[in-house]
Amino acid sequence: MFMNPRQEVVKMDRERLANILKNAKDCGRMGDIQFVQSVIQYYDNRGYITDGQAHWAKKIEARSCPEEAKKAREWYERIASDEMHRSEARIVATYYKNLRQYWTSLAAATLNYLDGHTDEPPNYVQFMKMFNNKYAENVLYTATMGRLWNVGDMVMLRANIKPEHAKTMSGGALYSAIQRNLKDKPLMVVEVECEPIQHALTYHSGRGGCLRYKLLPLGSTETIIVNERDIKKVPKKKLK
Repeated sequence: MFMNPRQEVVKMDRERLANILKNAKDCGRMGDIQFVQSVIQYYDNRGYITDGQAHWAKKIEARSCPEEAKKAREWYERIASDEMHRSEARIVATYYKNLRQYWTSLAAATLNYLDGHTDEPPNYVQFMKMFNNKYAENVLYTATMGRLWNVGDMVMLRANIKPEHAKTMSGGALYSAIQRNLKDKPLMVVEVECEPIQHALTYHSGRGGCLRYKLLPLGSTETIIVNERDIKKVPKKKLK
């Protein structure tokens, strides 16, 4: 195999390969696991591995080090027994499952595990990518901050609400025509957290985040669903 002149020559015996495989398994790195397994099979058949194989095995060794493997083992214990972490995992997984754009399969696998439908926990490396990003952080922050409005409160839609972030109970988007009809009109909060979070929006202390509210316009029988940050307090003069 051709080798870059600058590439370091790495000595790799079977015991070292076995340790690399063990740590890769602990970390849940499926691609790395498959590669190291193939290298070990090559070693068993020929008694040696190529310089290129050794070079990439060393890279896997670095990212699947004992410290990282320890973190993975600790996380598998957390996802199995830490109720707070399990709750946070459920919130993030539910968001991505409903989003149906990213991490859909992983989100479904996570929920299956949390619901007890399988004993197989989600992949550690993949889960961390799904869980540790700005969108998941926004969803979690909103979920933990609590509500700004309660059932029975009178509110109004903000002027800059995005129609695609709201919907009528018939399932349609809150089109501009409907939005114009509701402009400056009081609405009553009839349900808080009426559905899972749909949009990973940044939380604002004065406006709230992306909890979903069901609202009933006064004089109407059809409710609408909006994000918390898209509603505001009704001026008293509007209620006279």
